[in-house]
Amino acid sequence: MSAKPGRMRDRITLRVRTDAPTLDMGVEPDYSAQVDRWAEVTPVGAVAYAASVQADARVTHRMRMRLFDEITTQYEVVWNGWVYRVRRAKHEHAKRETTLEVEEQHRGE
Repeated sequence: MSAKPGRMRDRITLRVRTDAPTLDMGVEPDYSAQVDRWAEVTPVGAVAYAASVQADARVTHRMRMRLFDEITTQYEVVWNGWVYRVRRAKHEHAKRETTLEVEEQHRGE
């Protein structure tokens, strides 16, 4: 069974980030495969965050959406003006849902 109606009310943007070298020895991000989706975004609790820090895979939020099994850890999520890095993607085909565990990175563009 899928998520309850009205739970997925946050509009997120999924994108693949690729860094390209610049002439001044830096890097410039390039974004491809941008997709807008409806999701349910929830911050993780203190215990879950502490456990993720110990495992060196910090998780600050969980984002649940309709099944999107193409997503990998190469994706970033932009939501509410912030950029999040995908740390883990769980695809539940029976429920037709994808759950992302993400880490808050920085204020977005």
